[in-house]
Amino acid sequence: MPAETSDTEPSRRSSREATEIEGVVDALAELSKYARMAIVTTAKRADFELVHEERHIKQFMECFVVRDDYLLAKPRPESYLIGANRFGAGKEEVLVIEDSARGLNSAVAAGIDGAGH
Repeated sequence: MPAETSDTEPSRRSSREATEIEGVVDALAELSKYARMAIVTTAKRADFELVHEERHIKQFMECFVVRDDYLLAKPRPESYLIGANRFGAGKEEVLVIEDSARGLNSAVAAGIDGAGH
């Protein structure tokens, strides 16, 4: 999954150098047969789009929640609550897979089960 960014903007150069992790596209293609997926990130929309313009994972996602969509950043729960709402899913129907402790704490604060860092 894409790495989270801090609330400060990443450099354009480093964003363009980001690469997909081998096997991720195949794994997401398989998972998308069985589960609805989204990305909830602390990246601002412009940075998110820049990072993902040459990646091939967006096609498997039903929605995206970016930093522009919420007021209080992770580890506060707002971003994951918005994501669940966009899915039309209850918290008990959602599983968060996280790449950071801050993000996992956000899921826990939202009352959503999580796995990861």
